[in-house]
Amino acid sequence: MMDESRFGPFEIRGEYSGFGAVVDWEGRRVYVDIVQDARVRERAAAALAVVDRFAEFVDTFSRFKASEAARRPDAADAISALELELVAFIAKKDPAFAEVSFTEASGGDLWFCAFKDGRFFDLAEEP
Repeated sequence: MMDESRFGPFEIRGEYSGFGAVVDWEGRRVYVDIVQDARVRERAAAALAVVDRFAEFVDTFSRFKASEAARRPDAADAISALELELVAFIAKKDPAFAEVSFTEASGGDLWFCAFKDGRFFDLAEEP
């Protein structure tokens, strides 16, 4: 059974209805959200794995940013500035797949990436 006490109340966030956990990290709040559907337990397990090992998650993200910045020198400063804001396990077909968004102040309104199985990938700019 899912430990629902680890997640906050159901609410509307952006383009989906969901609920999640909040991690206070270096003076900011990072949201780890899931949607409530037939695979909510699988989503919750993936989300709680991120929450429970958040320092490792952030370290992995830092290495990903450094790698992407080196690979894309034209956008290196923008990539290096990105700060996590939301990790959303909302993909219909894969409950372990998360969309990752960044704070607006760090340029997050332009960038997004994906996370699954302990790795970040597909960093892209909004069209």
